[in-house]
Amino acid sequence: MGADSAWDLFTHSAHSVLWLLIVPLTIILVGPAIRPAQAVHHFTFHRMQHYEFGGSVRGSPGVALNCEVRTLFAASVARRCLVLSWKEFLSADLTSIVNKGIVALVIAVPQNLSSILGEDRDLFIETEQTLLGLELQIPVYMVEVTPTVTEWLGSLSLHLGHSAPQTATEELLQQVTGDYYYLSSSLYAPKQITDFKITNFVGRLGQGPAIASESQPVILLVAHLDAAGIAPSLSYGANSDASGVAVILETIRVLEKLFKSQKSPPKSDIMVLVSGAGKFNYFGTKKWLDETAEGSDAALLTRIQYAVCLDGVGKSDQLRAFVSRPPREGSASFRVLEALNFTATDMSSSPIALVHKKINLAEDELAWEHEQFSLAKVPAFTLSTLVGNRPSERKSILDSSSGVDIDKLTEVTHILAKTLAAEMYGLNDSDTNVLHSSFLAVSRENLVSWMDLLTQQPRSLQTLVPEHPAVSAVKDYLTRHLSELNIKQLTTDKGDSDLVLYGPLEVSVTASRTKQPFFDLLVTTIIGIYGGILFLLIQYVDVIGLMRKLLTPLVVGSGVKLRTVKSLKYQ
Repeated sequence: MGADSAWDLFTHSAHSVLWLLIVPLTIILVGPAIRPAQAVHHFTFHRMQHYEFGGSVRGSPGVALNCEVRTLFAASVARRCLVLSWKEFLSADLTSIVNKGIVALVIAVPQNLSSILGEDRDLFIETEQTLLGLELQIPVYMVEVTPTVTEWLGSLSLHLGHSAPQTATEELLQQVTGDYYYLSSSLYAPKQITDFKITNFVGRLGQGPAIASESQPVILLVAHLDAAGIAPSLSYGANSDASGVAVILETIRVLEKLFKSQKSPPKSDIMVLVSGAGKFNYFGTKKWLDETAEGSDAALLTRIQYAVCLDGVGKSDQLRAFVSRPPREGSASFRVLEALNFTATDMSSSPIALVHKKINLAEDELAWEHEQFSLAKVPAFTLSTLVGNRPSERKSILDSSSGVDIDKLTEVTHILAKTLAAEMYGLNDSDTNVLHSSFLAVSRENLVSWMDLLTQQPRSLQTLVPEHPAVSAVKDYLTRHLSELNIKQLTTDKGDSDLVLYGPLEVSVTASRTKQPFFDLLVTTIIGIYGGILFLLIQYVDVIGLMRKLLTPLVVGSGVKLRTVKSLKYQ
């Protein structure tokens, strides 16, 4: 191509040249703010408990997330969403943080909650209860620390973890260069859960006619199926009360074998109550007691010699018997507690400690399940390996299967089964052929299987639908091993101890990262000024003529002849 053609092409391509000047500048200015691979993440957040019980709202009614993110060390968290690591959650003053005007709280917890051990575990459980006790209006969420969440939290710490700006210049520089983190949720309002079921399984191991018409004395075994914690979708309730349910189910299997092997009928029937809504002041148990007292089989309550409640029996600690009042000497309760203690010591185990705690009616909730029976004047006690009477450890997302000692669970099952066998048939030490027979052998493998099944999915009341694996398995097992089984679906009555549950339990959240709004304003201003300067140059300056004058000496020096071209002035 000759010099004349090249010059013509250049002069007629002035617009293209200008575009080539504008586009690179735009990319340079805007490019740093665009990181498609890192700018957007999608997470599943676990929402805090939210329910109404006894006329009061508990937990967090907030759902919507549409806010900027800040970390604990930010200069200001007002009108922002605060993100805490679980260790910051333990050390932070939650009341003070909420009062600072945050609009949401997100707590990052390990995927493996059993990794929180020792003093940290105790403090986490305590802090859970503190948060549950606050009157909150803001949404509170838990997020499990996956690799993606770890990357996001690292980015937050890197870009938002710096100290507050000390000067106006530092503040301006931070606004220009800093990143902007934002959370937005897919749902914006709580919704009442209307299809949840409170299920009581009531069954009997015995012979003869239906329960209501019998005169046979009854021993009642009680445990509740549901779990609780600060986040329902993270509540597995291994020790409280999967362990209690597992012990009852294995005890029933053992006693059924003994029952079928004996020619004479038992002196007492064994009844089972696997109740629902145990974490809500033992709602299922109270409903069963009330309905039984008001129904045609009211006499059943007078035939209950004692109720043995099991809650938290899987810790590697001493077994304790909690009572509302010390049993009267000579009573059935006194006799069985003596028998349990004798069996425990006979197995080279620690003796069972008797713990007396009066019922505190001033508290919103009872401490133990047996207290519902005591209020109904039915003798009862609770077996547990937990220390103290506060329910905090029994209502924690840290109650995982790793904290259950299967050997202890096997030992407790053996103690209970052997004692009840003696109670059912009036056996004593001389009946070694029965008490030490293979019929009373407890299967450790069965207990392991039950614990695995009961803790494979969360068991909060909100999740315990009839199709839940735990509900289906318990129903099938009791149907197979009991003489009769009654499955009762309970309803909650307004004006009574009404229970209203709210969802959602999990929320899809989008976490985005971009530049500060001030950065966008600055970029827009720079591009506007740049465009204005280009417009003035093109409108009032003969750019082509100027470039020709600059380039002509170089071309003439090369010996190439130029054709004169009239300069174009673009309008």
